[in-house]
Amino acid sequence: MAEFELKNITKKYGNGTIALHNINLRIAQGELVAVTGMPDSGKSTLLRIIAGLEKQTEGEILIDGKPAPPDIRARDAAMIFQHYGLRPNLTVYANLALGLKLRKTDKEEIDVRVREAAAQLGLTAMLNKKPKKITELQRRRAMLARALVRRPEIFLLDEPLGTLKGRARTALRTDILNVHKQLKTTFICAAADFSEALSCAERVVLLDCGEIAGYDAPQSLYDNPPNQFAAAYFGAPRINLFKCMLTRESGKMYAALDAHKILIPPARARRLFDEAYIGKEVVLGVRPENFHAEEVFLAGSPDTVIDAHIENVERLGHETILHIRVAGSKDDATARVCARQTAVAGDTIKLALDGNRIHFFDPETGHSITGVPHTNRIFAEVEKTENGSRLAFGDTKALIAAPLVAGNVRLEIDPQFLIEKKAFDAMQLARLEKGEPPFEDEYFEIQGKLEFAEKHALFTALFVSVAGKRGLVVALCPPETVCAGGDITLLAQASKIRLYAIG
Repeated sequence: MAEFELKNITKKYGNGTIALHNINLRIAQGELVAVTGMPDSGKSTLLRIIAGLEKQTEGEILIDGKPAPPDIRARDAAMIFQHYGLRPNLTVYANLALGLKLRKTDKEEIDVRVREAAAQLGLTAMLNKKPKKITELQRRRAMLARALVRRPEIFLLDEPLGTLKGRARTALRTDILNVHKQLKTTFICAAADFSEALSCAERVVLLDCGEIAGYDAPQSLYDNPPNQFAAAYFGAPRINLFKCMLTRESGKMYAALDAHKILIPPARARRLFDEAYIGKEVVLGVRPENFHAEEVFLAGSPDTVIDAHIENVERLGHETILHIRVAGSKDDATARVCARQTAVAGDTIKLALDGNRIHFFDPETGHSITGVPHTNRIFAEVEKTENGSRLAFGDTKALIAAPLVAGNVRLEIDPQFLIEKKAFDAMQLARLEKGEPPFEDEYFEIQGKLEFAEKHALFTALFVSVAGKRGLVVALCPPETVCAGGDITLLAQASKIRLYAIG
């Protein structure tokens, strides 16, 4: 099995089209990763570059820490294409055996592998038939079996479910999951349907116009979308988006939504990483299932109750979908409520929001403003010195070798380029024990106080209060990182900071 790492992968075509831009991914051995996004977002291109069928314009691919060989065969990847790849003039048996024959595999070994794969995917009775004589589900299974007989290090599946519907689609998805579970081999699957990505993958990569808009465990992406695009992409009906104003009163945070003032629970309010958003208009996101009409919820959450006028009702048996308009708002919204709800179109009812599951986004950038930020912003002062620059904000005073723009600046550094010092030291020690060179980048220290930490599938997010910063600084550490509250030292990668002069 192999671990794959993609570093700064960019793909540009001759006509100027940028199919992929600055893709950075690490896929562990044996993971099942789904790549999803809108049409033409770069899903198939990414898989073809990993397979070696296309060459990236910039960046590199590492396999087990070493540069991927340019020879396609040396990468040992089996790719299942979106459209049928079976030879129509050959039997299913011959199609499954073809790749092994071209590799001059022993005839008896070919027969063993073909029959094992056919038995695993229910194709034994179809081996002597040609593709046009079997069903679409069986053809899809034959394509999977053809890859399976090769026993590759990585499976690349480009929308393998194709146009299958209903039970056939579910059956093939189950087949893929079973094969992955048995082989424990790396699978990367391009999925056009967000529900397929969420239901079958251990990790999901969301692409938007060739850039990564999200990469996390499926439930984490759904519960904590990093941006408005990710929030809207996952879920049906889609998330509801409203304009609102954030305020603070007596230490509590509220969202003013037209005629309503919604109390934000402390556990959610503390995730606002920049106090500059208080008093400003932001975007409030509420998923349909986070509206509640039950009396128990209305009584238990009186500070999140809104009035909603029902425009239309869809009764689906197991649930009811209400198409509503919030009192005082021009925006239509959707609520998913209990099937026992008896309201009809034209009624005005009360709904309570689940305050612990609402989201807020920057109206200009679309990035989430609660949780892990797209970037940390700090106002600082830079002074030139003989040996470089002196950077200062709050209690932080750092000497940096590189010459920086002098004066008052806005410093930006993304969370992945901040790390807790003890975690960094542990990573350095691990590299030395493996015989690998230590990190040679320049870092500077930021002193702060750890307010709280959040565990994610791929990382642990540390929310740190730092003198000179309104709000919190967020750093990402390895998922196994354990930090107690109190004083903490963060290390910032000097080469990754961005400075913008303030007039």
